[in-house]
Amino acid sequence: MTATAPRLEDLRNQVDELLRVLDEENAALGQSDLRQLDPVLVRKRLLLENLAAFTADQLAQAKDGSPEWDDFTGKLDECQHRNLVNGATMSEMMRMRQGALRVLTGRSAVPDAGPYGSTGRVDRDGDSRELGKA
Repeated sequence: MTATAPRLEDLRNQVDELLRVLDEENAALGQSDLRQLDPVLVRKRLLLENLAAFTADQLAQAKDGSPEWDDFTGKLDECQHRNLVNGATMSEMMRMRQGALRVLTGRSAVPDAGPYGSTGRVDRDGDSRELGKA
């Protein structure tokens, strides 16, 4: 290995930390706790930037075909899965909040309604509908 190659143990430690951060992100999302979520997202971004900084050549140098390498790649797969789950959770939360905002502002409950109101006619006055008529 060259001096620039990451040690597999260092990579595994970063991935273990990322797994913990993804769990914290999931917990914050589950509680809709934005104060807890913000610092978690900062830590997640920094860990991802650190991992992304390794080039394919550096990773190839760290690869040794050992069970530890297989464990490392398995943990990477788990990170990807947890990140997808958290992303889906966040998307669903945003969709629900946008729906609530549409109801409160009198917008159509159909996301792609465009310029048309609830009667199918062109909505010329936008936000001027009363909440009781939404």
